[in-house]
Amino acid sequence: MPVLNDTAVFATIASNDVKAAFKNGSPVHKEHLRAGTKLYKWTQYQLVGPKGITPWWSLLNDTTLQSGDTVPGFDAVQKRIGGGFQNARDYARARNAVTLQWNQLTKPLVVELTQDVYAFVGITAHQRRDRDDPQVFLIGGDYQVWLPGLTIQHVRQISALPYVRPAGI
Repeated sequence: MPVLNDTAVFATIASNDVKAAFKNGSPVHKEHLRAGTKLYKWTQYQLVGPKGITPWWSLLNDTTLQSGDTVPGFDAVQKRIGGGFQNARDYARARNAVTLQWNQLTKPLVVELTQDVYAFVGITAHQRRDRDDPQVFLIGGDYQVWLPGLTIQHVRQISALPYVRPAGI
């Protein structure tokens, strides 16, 4: 059975917008993510929308990449910012550089891979906070996962609890 993105080459398949979402225009690594890997994001959307499943995610658990770099998971991020939904959403907007027009980040969405896949993992580039305001930028700087071609055969949605929860719960 072929593994999603096994033969994909970032420079060939990524649009200019996708390239611009990564620091220096390119992900750091192409990673083999195993079935059972959990991904999350803050979003206003359902898992499957009119354009299918979004390719943009974060790793839920601390993950050591093949290079030896460690990507902090959601718990590490929560500890860094002090916990709570509002703080986590604000942090996600700034560090994942999610422009206001792209997404309102109203809820956490968590999925588990049901198959092995290859994904492109790298540092988020800065973006405008509002696409119409060239004065204010979101810093970016966290790791992001770009997983093009993702379908419902590759993931199953799982409960955000107990992974993502407001402070005090």
